Amino acid sequence: MALILTDKFRTHPFGWKVLGAVLNQTGRISEGLIACQKSVALAPENAEAHYNLGNTLHKLGRFEEAEESCRQAIALAPENAEAHNNL
Repeated sequence: MALILTDKFRTHPFGWKVLGAVLNQTGRISEGLIACQKSVALAPENAEAHYNLGNTLHKLGRFEEAEESCRQAIALAPENAEAHNNL
C-alpha cells in the first residue's frame, strides 16, 4: 500500500512516512532512510517525520544525525515524549 501511495502521490509526505516505517520494520533500514528523508523534505514542519528519520539514523549508527532529527522533532512538538526519550 505504501508503494502505491508513493507511486501515485509522489509529493505527498504521508506515503513516504509510511513506506519508511514499513521498510524499517522489515529490516530494510537503508531503503527506509531514503523514504524518511523524502518525507522530511516534503513536510519539514512534521514532527513525526523528523522523529522517524531520527529512529532510522539511530538504527544505522548515525547517532549525531539521529540526535539532530530528534531535537527537530522536539522543537516542532515539545510534548513528543518519545523524541525526548531518544536523546
